[in-house]
Parts: sequence; C-alpha cells; structure tokens
Amino acid sequence: MALNKAAVLKKLQFLKPGDTCWVAFSGGVDSTVLLHLLCQLRNQLSIVVKAVHVDHGLQPESAHWTEHCRQFAEELGVNFISRRLSLDTSGPESVEALARKHRYAVFGELVGKGEYVFLGHHQHDQAETLMLQMLRGAGVAGLAGMPVIGITYSVPIVRPMLDIKQQDIYHYAEENRLSWVEDASNENPDFDRNYLRHHVMPQLARWPAFTDTFSRTAANCAESDQLLRELAEIDVKKTVSEKPFVLSIERLSELSLIRQKNLLRYWIKQHAAEVIDSKKLSILQSGVISADAQAVPVLRLTKIQLRRYRDQLWLLPVQMPDSMNEITLFWEGEICELPHGLGCLKRLRGKNGIHPELWQSRVEVRWRQPNAKCQPVGRKGSRSIKKLAQDRGIPPWVRELMPLIYINGELAAVADYCIADAVSSSEADSWVIEWHPSLEIR
Repeated sequence: MALNKAAVLKKLQFLKPGDTCWVAFSGGVDSTVLLHLLCQLRNQLSIVVKAVHVDHGLQPESAHWTEHCRQFAEELGVNFISRRLSLDTSGPESVEALARKHRYAVFGELVGKGEYVFLGHHQHDQAETLMLQMLRGAGVAGLAGMPVIGITYSVPIVRPMLDIKQQDIYHYAEENRLSWVEDASNENPDFDRNYLRHHVMPQLARWPAFTDTFSRTAANCAESDQLLRELAEIDVKKTVSEKPFVLSIERLSELSLIRQKNLLRYWIKQHAAEVIDSKKLSILQSGVISADAQAVPVLRLTKIQLRRYRDQLWLLPVQMPDSMNEITLFWEGEICELPHGLGCLKRLRGKNGIHPELWQSRVEVRWRQPNAKCQPVGRKGSRSIKKLAQDRGIPPWVRELMPLIYINGELAAVADYCIADAVSSSEADSWVIEWHPSLEIR
C-alpha cells in the first residue's frame, strides 16, 4: 500500500474533533514521516498533534537527537516535550525491555482522556515481531503481532502505518525532503530484533511479498485470538462463583482440557494482567485443580497465587500478610482500621449483634490465638476456631487473617462470621460487626 494522506486518513476515522495525538518521536525516519503526515491531516480532522521525545541516555549522540527533534517539531508548529531517562542497566532485565517499560511510563504520565500515542511501526516491524513470537513459541495471541489500535501499559496506542512497507516510508521522506537521525544501535546484532532485521530477513527476499504474507498471518491469528477470548468469556460466566476471583472446579471440570486452558489463561490475564506459560498452566491443572479435595495446593506466579479449597479455585494476591498472632488493637469508635491490607472492621446498629452495653467495656482485636474457642449463637458447647471455620467453609488463608473480637478478655466474635452466645442480643440496637478486607482474600 502506497503511503499518502489518504492511506493514513482511513485509519483515523475513530478520532473526534479536539482529540490529541502524541507522536512518539525518536527522530528516526518512521516517526519523522508519521509526525509529518499527521500535521498534514490535523486541520482536516480537527485534531491536536504533539510530539514527545524520550532520551534513554544510552547513546552519546542522544542530546543531538533531542535538539534535532525539537527543531523539526517547531518547523511543523508542533508542541514538543522531551524526557531524559536514567536507566539502571545492571539488573537482569534486558536493555530493550527496560527502555520500553520506562518509555511507556513517560507516555502514561502525559496522556489524558481523549489522547493517544502514535507509533511509527510499519509492515517490516510487524514481520519481525511475528518471527520473534514464533521463536518464543507463542500462541495465537502472540502471533497476532501488534494491533493498529490497542492498549499497552494502560496507554492507548495507534499504529496507522502498520500495513505500509518500509521502502514506501523512505520514499515519502525523500519526496518531502524530510531529515532524520540514524541510531547506530539499530545495527547492533546483539539485540534480537536487529539480528533478525540484518541477518535473517534479507534471506527471505526469495519471497518478495513475505511481509504482506506475514501481515495476513498476524491478522488471521488476531481473529483466532478474538474467537478464543469470546469463548473464554462464555465459559467464565458458567464457571465463576459469586466472586469474580473464584471458579467452581466442578463446573470447570465439565469442560475439555483445551477449553480449561483457554479459560484459565483468559481469567488470569483479566484479573492479574499476567500471562501464564504452558508449563505452569499444566502444573495448575494437574497439581492444583486435580488435587485431592482435602488438599490445599498452591501455585505462585509473579503477581498472584492460585489456591484450591474444596470445590473452588481462588486467585489471590501473591503477597499475603505474615502471621498476625502478636498484634493486638484496641477498638474505639465506629471503625477499627486493620494493618497489612486487611481493611477495617465496622460496627453498625442492627438485630442479632453484640449487646450494646458490653461495648462500653474493653474491646480488643486480635488474630489467631492458640486454643481459642467460641460458642456461636444457637449452638451447644464451644467449638475451636478451626472447627468453626471448617463448618462455614472459610479457607485456611482467611483463618490466619480474620480478626477476632475480644470483650473483657473473652472471645466475643469471629470477624463477621459468628457471635458468641454469651454476648449476643436480638435487640434492634445491638452492634453488628462487618469486616471489609482491602485484599480480595475471601
């Protein structure tokens, strides 16, 4: 497809008058052409065009590139912003990944409602992305490559030149006498993308239309990925409990193993923005979901942990509070704030709560206590906290974290699960307890 205003204009019909288009302007030929094109269209579309240049501080010429970008933007009458980064490259993360993450952080700080970041990716970039994903063993989501319009790190991204050949971009730049900078690091074969670009892609010249073919493959994979996501949405609705982060294992087991995998990938990504790899997915199915019903297995990922309890699969924060046994709080007032993400306790007027006169006494909040017992309202005899929790289906991790309310040194309530018979009142002015944990743990 030839590169001209009409070709790009077709991709921008979603824009509304007054929308702001931030061009990620490196100064290279791709972003230079993109900035120039948008400036040709800004009056026709009634949009605002701005440029943002991110200096990663990795090249000695970077200050010169920043100044070049500033001058070019001024010539076009474009508001220009530059940010210089100071990257710590001593960690395990690759320089490419580190620079990308911080670059998107800059975009996130700038972009507001009705604003987009425009990137100069073209058809050859898409072909490289597809090959990299194949080498990583990606599924259809990865092989879908880069979308024309999408969200990355919560930043709205637009790539209007994704079906444009690289030579057409150079032709446009030369025809319009544009100037650009060349980044020598783009020649460094130590970077995977550069190695593909300079040593692998030239070998595919035997098939002149290979970038078109790769683009069609990416589009086909994107359609397949959309179908899988729609199927996962249907299956999640059938499988999820009243809590969106809890699945029914019985209903999950009614699906084929392949549909289970598809559902689990989708569910985990939706709630944790984390992609589970095939190896851990197999462990989840065999070691957690298929475990004995009496077991409480756990699989930890980067951001979350997955636990089974009875017939349920729970998606929980990977970081849970440590033992709370040594902590004691004194509850005064309507609300008692709890530490470590456990939210707060509230007392409300209502029936079947704690007798109002008792609240004038010493009220303490503790956590799991050895040999603690409680006789719930309407039950004969005291029961251990463990037995009470089992009877009510309270998962083990909640038992460790649920607050215990003591009045005058005696256990009066187990969070909002039960009240001791000795302190209970059926009067309308009794105190009813509510527990509102900040973490999604129950």
